[in-house]
Amino acid sequence: MKISSPLCVTAFVGTSAAFTFSSVSTRNFGINERTHIAASQSSLGMALTGFLEPDTRDWMYDTKRDDRGSGTIREMERANVFNPEDDLERYIDTPESVAARHNIDGTVLVSGWVNSKERSDQTVFDMLNDEESPFKFSKIIAFVDDEKFAKKRLLSRSARYSGLLDKLDVQGAATPGSLPTAEALEGVTSWVANIEVDSENPGAALQTLKDIAAVATEATCVENVSVLISGASAINDLTAAVDAIKSLDAVQDMAFTVVAVGDIDEKDEGSRPYCVEDFGTAEGVIAVGATFSRAESLRVVTECLALESGIDKALTFKEMTGEEISNSTSSTLIKGLRQAGYTRPQEINHMLVAGVKNFTKTVDAYNKMLNDIENPSEEKVAAAKEAAEAEAKREHIELTARKLKEREDETKEMAMEWAQREYFKNCMSGDVVGTEEQFREIVWDQAMEEADKKFRIMNRIEVEVVELTDSEKRTKKIEEASALRARKNLSSNLKVFMDDDDDDGDDDDDLDDDDDDE
Repeated sequence: MKISSPLCVTAFVGTSAAFTFSSVSTRNFGINERTHIAASQSSLGMALTGFLEPDTRDWMYDTKRDDRGSGTIREMERANVFNPEDDLERYIDTPESVAARHNIDGTVLVSGWVNSKERSDQTVFDMLNDEESPFKFSKIIAFVDDEKFAKKRLLSRSARYSGLLDKLDVQGAATPGSLPTAEALEGVTSWVANIEVDSENPGAALQTLKDIAAVATEATCVENVSVLISGASAINDLTAAVDAIKSLDAVQDMAFTVVAVGDIDEKDEGSRPYCVEDFGTAEGVIAVGATFSRAESLRVVTECLALESGIDKALTFKEMTGEEISNSTSSTLIKGLRQAGYTRPQEINHMLVAGVKNFTKTVDAYNKMLNDIENPSEEKVAAAKEAAEAEAKREHIELTARKLKEREDETKEMAMEWAQREYFKNCMSGDVVGTEEQFREIVWDQAMEEADKKFRIMNRIEVEVVELTDSEKRTKKIEEASALRARKNLSSNLKVFMDDDDDDGDDDDDLDDDDDDE
């Protein structure tokens, strides 16, 4: 199946702010295990119940594992690895936009509702008509068993004020409980169907799923099908369930979503946490007697129709009860999402894309890395030792080079000061006539030796006494004598030069006097 190019729409069901959605092509009717996409931050859009109260557990990183030693903790922090079980707030991303399908507009047909005298079933129509949702349907068809009865149920004041009546069209089935024909689906782009499982004949529900696929194939115009199967605890034939899913998957150019839940009850939407499994698997089997909120089931089936992450998925939603609420990973994760400000669409998208599987993978990766750190193999110990030694050697080399550079700079500075003092002393005694730069160049080697001695004394560095050989002593005396002669010669030459310059000046004065006499 191919989904056409992306299209952006705005807003989402049950939120008080606008969101941006972009379509992403995908095909896999299991839960997608990609890295999760969070959603734009907004209010939950529903009243907080007891389940949604803030958890009293401390989820901060340093409340656990501190008995493992500060070294292990520092190493884990450097690797940016943490345990989601201890730091759920860090695991849950800031809500961001979620991807919506691009083709949820045109005409939508709703079948399997408005057949009971006990309720109106208007909620599902209100969700499909919500102005803040990505749904842009121009026409909503209610396909019912009794057309007159359905009109009485749906022609309410709220339907008039919300604009539902302007889009609503009621069509009657040929026989009670029958599906729409291909002719009835002409022009329909999306189909939302409700199948109630007969506990005495659960196979009939799976056959209805196949019939939906057959009619959609014949109609050719249907692009999206979202099916709610209620009372699915009676379905335990996994092979038949997989065959029914495959029949939907075989329809060309159509995306499908199947949501299976337990027996319907009238609890409030969002009042219980839930877990998501793949329908048609052992994990997706619903326990006999398990229930699911009617309002919650409508929310899930419509949100899955809107979300890109719901494309080609067959899912089982199970409510948590009793001790499961406080002990299950899914319950903890959903509570964290709601406390982080995720809306219902954002929350459901996260549970489909990442959910418990991604959370468990992150925990397993953390535990594996922690075990590798605390119980490393011999190869890793040897490699770590080698790396530590190399690092220590590198640091030692850098420190030595830095100290040598500092010593060299300080020694040069002291040598400059010594040469300056010697020049001044020689000038005062008349032993040298010349520039300071010329004098410093001659005595620089001696100045460096004197500076080095002073540096060693200041820093309490022992001077290594080296015995010179007779040859080395003679060479040193010759060098010192040469340096002394060079200083004397420089002084003499400069003095003669200065005297000659003075004599030349006197001659010039005599010539000037002669000129004056003439």
